[in-house]
Amino acid sequence: MDGAQTIARAGVFSASVSARTLALLFALAVFAGWIAAPGGLFTVDEYFYLRMAEAFANEGALTFRQFDVAGAPALDFSFGNPAPPAGRLMAQYPAGYAIIAAPFYFCFGVKGLSLLNALSAFAALALTYKIARRASGDKGAALAAVAILASATFWSSYIFVIWPHMLALAIVLGVIALALKAGEGDSRAAIAAGLLIGAGESVRIDMIALAPAIIVWLRLFCDGKTRRLSLLVAGATLVGLALPVALNWIRSGAFELISYDNDVAANDVSAFAPLAIFGAAAFIGVLSFDCRSIFPLRKKTMIALGAIAALLCIAAPATVYGAAHGFWYSLVDAQAYAHLGRQFNIERTEWGWISFYGLSKKALLQCIPFAVLVFFPIRRLLGGEALRCEALLIVTSAAFATLYSFNETDSGVGLNSRFLLPLLPAISILAAIELRAMIARGDARLASVKTAALTGAGAFLLLRVALDAGEPWRTPIDIYPQLALAGALLAAIALNAIRPSRQAARASALLAGAAFGAAAALGAADLFEEQGFRAYSAEQARLYRAAVPADALVFSTRPKLFAVAAGDGLSLAYPGLNAAEKEKAVIEAYRAAGRCVYAQGEKGLEWAGETGLFAPPVALRAEFSQGGLAPLRDNPKSCP
Repeated sequence: MDGAQTIARAGVFSASVSARTLALLFALAVFAGWIAAPGGLFTVDEYFYLRMAEAFANEGALTFRQFDVAGAPALDFSFGNPAPPAGRLMAQYPAGYAIIAAPFYFCFGVKGLSLLNALSAFAALALTYKIARRASGDKGAALAAVAILASATFWSSYIFVIWPHMLALAIVLGVIALALKAGEGDSRAAIAAGLLIGAGESVRIDMIALAPAIIVWLRLFCDGKTRRLSLLVAGATLVGLALPVALNWIRSGAFELISYDNDVAANDVSAFAPLAIFGAAAFIGVLSFDCRSIFPLRKKTMIALGAIAALLCIAAPATVYGAAHGFWYSLVDAQAYAHLGRQFNIERTEWGWISFYGLSKKALLQCIPFAVLVFFPIRRLLGGEALRCEALLIVTSAAFATLYSFNETDSGVGLNSRFLLPLLPAISILAAIELRAMIARGDARLASVKTAALTGAGAFLLLRVALDAGEPWRTPIDIYPQLALAGALLAAIALNAIRPSRQAARASALLAGAAFGAAAALGAADLFEEQGFRAYSAEQARLYRAAVPADALVFSTRPKLFAVAAGDGLSLAYPGLNAAEKEKAVIEAYRAAGRCVYAQGEKGLEWAGETGLFAPPVALRAEFSQGGLAPLRDNPKSCP
């Protein structure tokens, strides 16, 4: 175990099963979950990821087919733009995912994409165990960290999905494991970490946040030739970035690193310019000067930092407020989100609550109330007493949290803070270490902590039952009890920090146990709700696919219903997003080719009525719950 501080640990988490046995159990559970997962799509994002994988698997192409008749050029499609040759689209998402996912799609179809995430989830657990062993020096604490991550966070919600977040998480943890070796002077590990960051940018564009975080950590918390190691990381990152740049050039002909281009304000890359400038300044500063002299933070340094913060508030109050507000609703209370116009399906109910698909949208603490256990590690970091490994976990987590709080993003469309998934392993590791320390200091029995966890889980499961009462109480019952629990735990650990005592440590340990149990219940509820929605989505997709010919053209704002069908010959367009003459040209091309054309869904039917080209919608059976189908007035007679 590295670092300046050793926490007593003997006998607290004595492992009753071996790491291999636990790994086998997790592998079996993940495999069983993959078999049972319904495979339906959750959001429009997954439509594009699916089409990307399908195109590379079947054609070796980085663009995918939208239209396949002469005279029908591709139309802008939400998160996809026309790309050569004619009739094809380029998704805004990084192209590296398509290459990695293609073999899985080729072998298993849509289910293969969730298999990729399931394997990545297992790799993430293995890397979490490795990093936790390094941070704690204790096998039992490392196993506890893995158990917390797997069972007491919303990690499980992203195993059986198409989104590449679990794949990205495995890459993030691989980078952290390499960085720890680099911190000991391993030049090859520094180069490998940089290359992995750069190449990882072809999977998730937020991967770049790791580079400045690791360089700051090397310069502030590591010994030896850290300037050289930092330059190796930076140089290797630039080399690795050649991969996403090359892939973008191949698919679009543009020499660019990031291909995001849509109307969602939170995705406006230019809005992050101030953060990029600040990061560049920090990079130059830590490379140029020996900044380790500022740790531990003494009184004068704290005054200086306070003065800098005050100047920032005076010079750029809107930016500072926006970032602070972003931290609040992404980390504490998602109900504070103030940009409902930025995303589809996030809206305010008649009772004033923010919901997603009619379900509660939760911030980080509203999902994992035990996250306040990082209080002690952050306190040690500011005092210059943090372990080297835990300092890296805090710094990298802060980088991701800052990135997504800065532009006040919605933390990812979903039931929880999807974009903050990279924070979960770090929080789990630090929480396991702190729980071990509190049990030791409070002379508490591990059995009592387990009982508290079961009590917390039971209480929150009962609260879930209470949700059947409906609004206006459904949302506050769903999100605020865990904040109250987090507040109680924070108060207990703060009291233990101010006036350390056995009683305060024991109370903190028991409250932490209750928070773990509550988080486990919340994570399980999110998993079942999310998979339930996917099952519903898969059934609706089956119904609508059977209602139209396999080679039809459908205008719909619900592409997830037609994703699989699109891979088998169906053509799909987004209604009302393009100039009317372009849309009419595509419709005429399909009509002339003898193909059927339809509009689907509420917004699709509104658009169809405005064009005057479509007949009234066809009456569908009650089980069709995603809107009707309106046929083109001049459809061939063979069209249903």
